[in-house]
Amino acid sequence: MAERIISTNQSYPKIKNSSVRKSLFTYFMPIWVFFLIIFLCISLLNTWYKSDTTKLAFKIERLKREKALLKDELIKLNIEVERLTSPERIREEIVPKFNLVLPENRPIELEKKH
Repeated sequence: MAERIISTNQSYPKIKNSSVRKSLFTYFMPIWVFFLIIFLCISLLNTWYKSDTTKLAFKIERLKREKALLKDELIKLNIEVERLTSPERIREEIVPKFNLVLPENRPIELEKKH
């Protein structure tokens, strides 16, 4: 009976293409894995780059808004400095408070000694 099974197995034709396919598949498998790893690395780098770019864009916009607020504050402070150093304010508030005498509006004349 064992002879019959062996002879039956010998009657089937051998498929040579499957061994060729296996050898091509096993030959190209490392190349496909390499390309897959490269593709995944590029995808990860691209995602990281876009997220980093987005973070920087948000930071730039926040700094622009902060700059605009600081410019407005600087303008207000310059106006306050001009108001506090104006001669009219000095005459109205400082002179009476400290009992100062303002100089007259006539030109100063120097006496010459002979």
